[in-house]
Amino acid sequence: MNTEFFTAPAPVNIALTGGGARAAFQGGFLYRAFRDYIDAPVGQVSALSGGVINAYFLTTRQVSRLKEVWTEIIPAHTDRMRWKLGVPLNMLLRRKGFVNPSFSMDLIRRFITEIPDRMTVDVVSLVDGVQHTLGAQDFVDLQSFHNALYASTAVPGVFPPVDIATASGPIRQASDGGIYGPAPLPQFEEDFLVSAHPSRNQEESQGGPIWALMRVVQLRATDRADYTGRGRLVRPESAPKPAWNWSYEALAYNFQLGEDAAVKLFNTQT
Repeated sequence: MNTEFFTAPAPVNIALTGGGARAAFQGGFLYRAFRDYIDAPVGQVSALSGGVINAYFLTTRQVSRLKEVWTEIIPAHTDRMRWKLGVPLNMLLRRKGFVNPSFSMDLIRRFITEIPDRMTVDVVSLVDGVQHTLGAQDFVDLQSFHNALYASTAVPGVFPPVDIATASGPIRQASDGGIYGPAPLPQFEEDFLVSAHPSRNQEESQGGPIWALMRVVQLRATDRADYTGRGRLVRPESAPKPAWNWSYEALAYNFQLGEDAAVKLFNTQT
């Protein structure tokens, strides 16, 4: 690839998919790409689900912290995850989750200290099923931004949904922005679309009914023909660790896959 393009003054626009713990792959790619190869400013960044973590640090000029975030801070916090017990039927009827929301919200409040003006977040209302794309102009305060980040990563049935106060009115029961697929709604012409998932024929078998369901939900957009039509699609060449594996070892592995992808991409001459 001719890397001169990425030293031009034109901003680099990026879209980031969902993927749970697999979003560490995106973190690794962005960390290495902006450290060693891309000298252009960050433009617009759209994200949903796990991708919002990377989007925040990228748009607040803290991309150098992504390695610490994914290989130290997040797995240490995950080790202290607090679970709450509940009756499965009640969880479904009340749209509640079995993971204490403070698991995510405590981490968000600790590290998310500003609202970036070049980042959008996708969430889905469980009340009416509408997917919302929210930018800086939509948030009434930092807490509403925190709620949007939490909601976009709140897998239904695992994390309880949350209401988000916006300038145009509240979004009720907001949940995972990746419900309808792992790609954020297109807002601009991106230079990179960084997916946390490999293609189907690259995916290694993980086994079990849960993994089969995850493949149907999280890989369907990755294989759409038009998915590669908006900028360069970057994704793992081998299977990352599963989206629900937040261990030190899994996140470090996924992060390294991302770094390797950046090295290969930017050192390949076209």
